[in-house]
Amino acid sequence: MGCAMMYVGLYVRIKPPVEDAPVPPAGYVALVCIYLFASFFQWGWGPVCWIYVSEIPTARLRGLNVALGAATQWLFNLVIARAVPNMLATMGEGGYGAFITFSCFCFSMFVFVWFLVPETKGMHLEQMDDLFGVTELVKQMDAESNSVSEKGSQSGKNRHVEEITENK
Repeated sequence: MGCAMMYVGLYVRIKPPVEDAPVPPAGYVALVCIYLFASFFQWGWGPVCWIYVSEIPTARLRGLNVALGAATQWLFNLVIARAVPNMLATMGEGGYGAFITFSCFCFSMFVFVWFLVPETKGMHLEQMDDLFGVTELVKQMDAESNSVSEKGSQSGKNRHVEEITENK
């Protein structure tokens, strides 16, 4: 996706299309890159958000996550639909800057996923909490709450013992 957008951006910057002139072969390659971007998106990034919001959280949060994911998806569809015409008009002659910007976003998404998103292939839904560290977080929170309650109960016992000794 990033390479396809980069090619289109560089093509528009280096050899912009001319009205009423025949389309050069590089122009046809740019057109193919637009289709490649769309098809790579459909097989790559397009379904990822739906898989993540429906399979990663626990069952009790799944409905809320899917609702928030759908709302976020539609919100950013609106943002992109409203921003792209302005980007094409203002980011360089012919809008080449918009294509290069989207290319940079694609490459940064690749780096983010490569280093920070764990692989979930072949894992059961029950294993997702372990994979994302939720189980350890819950154990840690339980241990902290137990230690706080133990300290509270011990100080309460000490206070009770002190009150008894004072009354004698």
